[in-house]
Amino acid sequence: MSSYIKALFVYIIEVILYPFEYVVYGIGSGLGSGLQGLFYGLFSMVETTYKSTVNAFGTFGVLAPVIATFVWGVSLVIIVFFILMALHLVWQSVADDTGD
Repeated sequence: MSSYIKALFVYIIEVILYPFEYVVYGIGSGLGSGLQGLFYGLFSMVETTYKSTVNAFGTFGVLAPVIATFVWGVSLVIIVFFILMALHLVWQSVADDTGD
């Protein structure tokens, strides 16, 4: 009799929690689809912009992709530099305000 009561109790818990499983599944599926769309759009934009850059340097022939990659690398270094400078200024401001 004890195993029957345990099985009945587990069955009742499963029936109660079953809709919550679909809610969690729906939220996870929506987040996954949203992130997939976000990254697809981001990488698609980067790919299109890179191809446009290569086409802009088309007068250099076979060196166009190399020059475009160099320009993108320099741009990335400049962007990272300014992001790090901004973080340094914010951290310095926080340190001045707190006295650390």
